[in-house]
Amino acid sequence: MTSGTKDYDFPKTFRDAMALPECDFKSIFGQQAVKGWRDIRQIEAFFRCLTEPVHVIELGCGAGWHSLYIAMSLGFRDHENRYDAYDVSEEAWRVSEFSKRIGARITFHCSHDVFKQPVDALGDGSGKKVLYCDIGPEDIVKFAPALRSWDYIIVHDWKQKNYKAAVQKLIEGGVVAYFEQETWERTGEHMGFVRL
Repeated sequence: MTSGTKDYDFPKTFRDAMALPECDFKSIFGQQAVKGWRDIRQIEAFFRCLTEPVHVIELGCGAGWHSLYIAMSLGFRDHENRYDAYDVSEEAWRVSEFSKRIGARITFHCSHDVFKQPVDALGDGSGKKVLYCDIGPEDIVKFAPALRSWDYIIVHDWKQKNYKAAVQKLIEGGVVAYFEQETWERTGEHMGFVRL
């Protein structure tokens, strides 16, 4: 099992896998994943609606399979996109090597100082930024002010982690606003924001 999936038993048979509700099936490219298809659909739908090149900066990519899936889905679009995935774990190195073999446009950064390098990436001026936070509330508080107006922030585990208090301060300070709040709440574990 990969980290972050301790409470999830990957189905051992075809029958068991097909018996799971769609939102509970957690596999990408045949590899066990932390996020279910409901979360994947939610993120993919968000990226499909963006019409310009994006630079995704993910904080907390874990093993990296979900990150690779997003990067590959962005790769089918007509314009250039970038994807930088950060995590303190070295689990993503296996996915990183695989992504190089298949030519996916994604760079994995495994560092114990995961909060230092992304600041440089946020300020590099290339394309619309999408900050994808999957570590904790401190991510959005620290990095949201570094984004430009109309860049996006996507938060995973919105309902499980205590993001609301952190985000409320940013909303009251005029830093961010909800983006399609009702749609996110109705469809999965993510929440979207736009930088003001």
